[in-house]
Amino acid sequence: MTMRALVFQAAGLRYALPIEAVREVQRIVAFCPVPGATGGLIGMFEIRGEVIAAIDFGEMVGLGCTARDLETPMVVMQSGTRRAALVVDEVEDVVEMDDRTMRAVPGLHPLAERALGMFSDGDGLLTVLDPSRLVSAALLFGDSVPPTETMTGVS
Repeated sequence: MTMRALVFQAAGLRYALPIEAVREVQRIVAFCPVPGATGGLIGMFEIRGEVIAAIDFGEMVGLGCTARDLETPMVVMQSGTRRAALVVDEVEDVVEMDDRTMRAVPGLHPLAERALGMFSDGDGLLTVLDPSRLVSAALLFGDSVPPTETMTGVS
């Protein structure tokens, strides 16, 4: 079976999100800061009447802060009813992958619990991320949500 995914880069590494989870890609916008934010949360912004968390993908996964300027892309993703914008270094393209060729992520990989698998294309390995486990609800909603919950199932 074929899977379509949006490929992006952070800190020189390549990642992919299933296209079904991608709502849009846009340039960075001004954020409203969030006092005491941790885990890569940069701030909040409004898009079409909805407040969305902007998250520095590199910082969230331990790669360091993403350098930001007016050309920096954001990938607005959705899992369940919740949306978040991932600030990344570069968005490459939408690719098609044969999910039969996807391999398990080694357990030592820091994103093993947040990934669907790894895929090799002509440009190297891609870590295919699981949108339902990528951004924790605790990051988006603070201490009022148990840290083990993910974006899915939080209302």
